[in-house]
Amino acid sequence: MATYTQTKAAQPRVRPGRLLGDVIVELGFCDRDGVEQAVHEARASGRPMGQLLLENKLLHPHQLGIAIAERFGLKFVDLKAVEPDLSALNIIPEDAMQRLDAVPIGFRDDGSLIVAMVDPRNLLATDDIAMLTNRNVVPVVVTREDLDALLARSDRMSKLIEHEEVEPEDEVAAHEAVLEEVSDDGPTVKLVRSIIAQAISQGASDVHFDPLEGELLVRYRVDGIMRDVTHIPARQAGRVISRIKILSELDISEKRAAQDGRMSLNLDGRRIDIRVVTVPLVSGESAVLRVLDPGDTPRSLGDLGMEDADLQRVERALRRAAA
Repeated sequence: MATYTQTKAAQPRVRPGRLLGDVIVELGFCDRDGVEQAVHEARASGRPMGQLLLENKLLHPHQLGIAIAERFGLKFVDLKAVEPDLSALNIIPEDAMQRLDAVPIGFRDDGSLIVAMVDPRNLLATDDIAMLTNRNVVPVVVTREDLDALLARSDRMSKLIEHEEVEPEDEVAAHEAVLEEVSDDGPTVKLVRSIIAQAISQGASDVHFDPLEGELLVRYRVDGIMRDVTHIPARQAGRVISRIKILSELDISEKRAAQDGRMSLNLDGRRIDIRVVTVPLVSGESAVLRVLDPGDTPRSLGDLGMEDADLQRVERALRRAAA
């Protein structure tokens, strides 16, 4: 994945074109009379015209988002239909996202950071995110409801898992230096925690970290089907594998031999055991996490999700075998 330094002065500026009310009318979302009435109310109350249209049920939130995007020549994104990239979602702290009212959700092929915003005129947000990440920022428009839900989800994921890390003792100085560097890497800790938490919340049985051209491809196995989740940049790949090893009480200095270990996590008050295997490959180290959730084990035949007819046939067969 390409990376480069982007200065504040080089950030793209959104350029307003037509008035928002004209765009809404031209798109057929609301008639001229309704928009004019909202404009008058907005001038009298000092409130945004779009918000008044929403409150008066003259406009749907998605329609307002599409109109704002059209006005500024940007893309509208429905966050209910798009799964944010976890690497992007964890690239800046939650407090920064809350303060800036903007959330990174993905990357373009050139390495630019795609940032979800309600108001693309918020140049302070795009400039701050560019300086925090050293990336070019490409704003996209989302609804207020979708952005608030994404902010809440990011905050929940960061707090979801509580764990105690047990770090090895009596390490050589070089190992201690590496361990200290990895332990202090806040973004990596946050990223690994979010990946594991999301995997568990989605019912994944396995999480794969596969080296791919220097990067790490993260995949979940859900109901026996593997699906790609995110790509971890090459500069962070080694740190992620080291963080997984620390959590699993493995030797982070050993990179030429396979290792296996385990970690235990507390998720919403229940204990989750995870078996971990790391394997050195030509392209880098891979890691596979097997999620062992006792609370997810079927307790009866009915919990397997079989159709009634199939369930009855199985039960008859079991009764005959026991007779």
